Parts: sequence; structure tokens; C-alpha cells
Amino acid sequence: MKKFLLFIAMAFVGLAQAQTKDAKQLRIYLNPGHGCYGPNDRPLPTIPYPNLPETGRPGKNGFYESTTVLMRTLPMVDKLVKMGVKRENIMLSRTDNGPYPYVEGNAENKKFDRALSEICEEVDANNMDFFISVHSNAATDGGNTNYPLILYRGRDGENGDLVAGSRDMAMKMWEPHYMDELDPQSFYSRTNVNVRGDISFYGSSAVRKGTHGDYEGYLGVLKHGVPGFLIEGYFHTYQPARHRALNADYCKQDAIRMTRGLAQIFNL
Repeated sequence: MKKFLLFIAMAFVGLAQAQTKDAKQLRIYLNPGHGCYGPNDRPLPTIPYPNLPETGRPGKNGFYESTTVLMRTLPMVDKLVKMGVKRENIMLSRTDNGPYPYVEGNAENKKFDRALSEICEEVDANNMDFFISVHSNAATDGGNTNYPLILYRGRDGENGDLVAGSRDMAMKMWEPHYMDELDPQSFYSRTNVNVRGDISFYGSSAVRKGTHGDYEGYLGVLKHGVPGFLIEGYFHTYQPARHRALNADYCKQDAIRMTRGLAQIFNL
């Protein structure tokens, strides 16, 4: 019991040190989710990119979650550097997407669509202070459901996060990220937040036994020891949001909002 309490105390000390670090000392890991043009990358038709009859998926310029989250994540690098974070202290799980066309069974498909356990090992091995995984959400296509969701590893409520500080960070991200001026939101608000522990949200968990420790959780990409969260920025099944996501400027303003969230978290 004493060892457990000591571990918890050390975790909070480490978090406090990270949140008071000078910007030039911060180490931040950015994970644009997914990574190829396959059927698991949420391909959906848009105007003017319908599903192709030969694949049942749109062409390269159509909606894929992997391409749109990349457009929402890469601009964060420039913004963080302008806030004083060193470029060499910002890691990304990928900086490209593909290859296209997706060929079933081709090992090249995994070039950027990396294994989640591999990403987690990389996060742990590089002494990061913060981790964010960027995604978009899905419900019934054509419906009006649209709002953000932020998930940290653990259970709902105070002290429910299994990496100390993750819930607090997610709460600080919510207000600067939530945006209803352009995208109508079907629920929640700047003061009514949708921040959840992944175990409580999905109702189950499993343990990943890694090189740096054993990590309980639901979302594979969060099974590491670095504070942070996964953010579902909007619902791509809400068709207006899906169409807007094909626009680089629209994605960039989402990156700006997430970076403002990091500015609040780390007092940048």
C-alpha cells in the first residue's frame, strides 16, 4: 500500500513539473489517427466525391478520416513552435497517409497506419509530457448528431484517470476547442462538457503488457504512461461537417483551437 501511495504521489509531482515547464522544455506527442485509404479509415461519400463502384469507397480526394485528421494535426506543429515549443520536442506518429490506391493484403498499407502498441511504446520511450490522438466520430450517416468527445484512459470522475492529470488536461481542452459558431452542435456546450474515462464510456477494459509497464484501459492508443487523451472533434456522419473537413482552412482552425487548449494546459 505504501508503495502504491508513493507511486501516486510521484505521478502528481511529475505532472506538476510538466505543467510548469518552460515551453522550450515541453515534449509533446501528436497522433493523427488511422493512416491509410482502406475500408477501416471511415471512407464516406461527399460532393463531388462519391463512392466508386469498383471499391465502394471514394477516390483519393474524398473523405477519409485518416486524411482529415492529418490536416487537423499537422498545423499544430507550427502553432506550438510559435508558442515557444522546440520543433525537435514535438513528435508525430505519422506525417503522411497512404499509399493510394489501397490494395487488400498489401504490407505497404501499414506504412503510415501503424500498430497502436508500437505508438504506445514510442510514446513511453521518448519521455513525453503530453499525448493527444486526433479523430472524428461517427453515428448514423445523415443524422444531426454532432459534438466533440474527449476520452482519457480510466474511469469517469475526479481521480478516475489512470495517468494522473489526464482528466484535468481534457477539461482544460474542452472550452477552447468547443465551437458552435460554424458547426451546429446537437448537444453539450462550453460549460456542459463531454469528457469521459474510456473504461466507463465503453464499459470494459483490457491490459496491455508493455516494455515500460502494464496499462489498463479500453482505447489501445492510450495504453501508455503519458498524460493526455483522445479527442473526437466532430461527427463525420453529420454531412455538413464531413464536407467542411475536406477544406484545409477549416481543418487548420480546428488545429488552432486544439493548440489554444494546450496553451491553457501548459500556460504557454
